[in-house]
Amino acid sequence: MTKRGEKYWLWSDCLLQSTTRKTVTDGGAQIEVSARTSRRAVTQLFVGAYQANGLALAEEYYADCPDESVEQALDWGERRGQFLIESRGMHPAARAWPKRTSRGRTGLVLPAIDARDWSRTAFLARINAAQARYKAACRKMVEVMKRSNVPKEEWEACRVELNAAIDERASALRINTH
Repeated sequence: MTKRGEKYWLWSDCLLQSTTRKTVTDGGAQIEVSARTSRRAVTQLFVGAYQANGLALAEEYYADCPDESVEQALDWGERRGQFLIESRGMHPAARAWPKRTSRGRTGLVLPAIDARDWSRTAFLARINAAQARYKAACRKMVEVMKRSNVPKEEWEACRVELNAAIDERASALRINTH
């Protein structure tokens, strides 16, 4: 029996219908992925990776999966669960994930993950780069806000960069862009 952690209980809501996929790896580790549409029509995702004895290796809850359907979120969640198990050395690396694309709700074609995106080093480097860009954009915005007279073009450029940095930072853990 699976021992649920804090993230699962943050995720759980008996009034919302969700779709769940469960997978057992060759080594006995379990992956559970659930996705749903929230009351505000936002796709939400839960990814759980468990040892063969049911103890949690990792649980993740994504309150907002922008531009993804429930099916797309489940697909990504399965790959994320596999990565969580592989990164904890529960079994040897599985096949490389094929590169493919998916169409989000906005019609934007998003590149899916290829094998190199799943290395822990690349994953952490991407998170650090996104965090650095976000901090730089925040510093620039504060600097612009302190000035008494700012040209409209400079304000707009700063605003656009900050929004882009926020989006990149939010998507860094999702591994579904770039």
